[in-house]
Amino acid sequence: MSSWFAALTRSSSSVAASETVNEFTIAYQSFKLIGVLTGSGGTVDLLPELAAKSNKPGGQIISHSDPARLVRDLLKQLENQTTKQ
Repeated sequence: MSSWFAALTRSSSSVAASETVNEFTIAYQSFKLIGVLTGSGGTVDLLPELAAKSNKPGGQIISHSDPARLVRDLLKQLENQTTKQ
C-alpha cells in the first residue's frame, strides 16, 4: 500500500469502506468514522466483526443496507462531532 493512500485515509473525516480491508484498517486505527454498506458483497459484511474481534479501540462504525440511510446516518454523526468540537 502506498503512503499517499494511507495519508489520504488518515486525513479524511469519514471513510466509506468499499472493497479493501486496508482502507478499513487504516481508518479504524486512525479512529475515523466508518460507513459500511452491508449486503453489498465481498468482505464488507465482515468488517464490523473484524473490528470487534481485534479487541482494540478504533473508529466508530456505522453500517446499513440502505445507501441513503447510511449516508444520512454518517452525516448526522459528523455533524454531532463537529458540534462538540
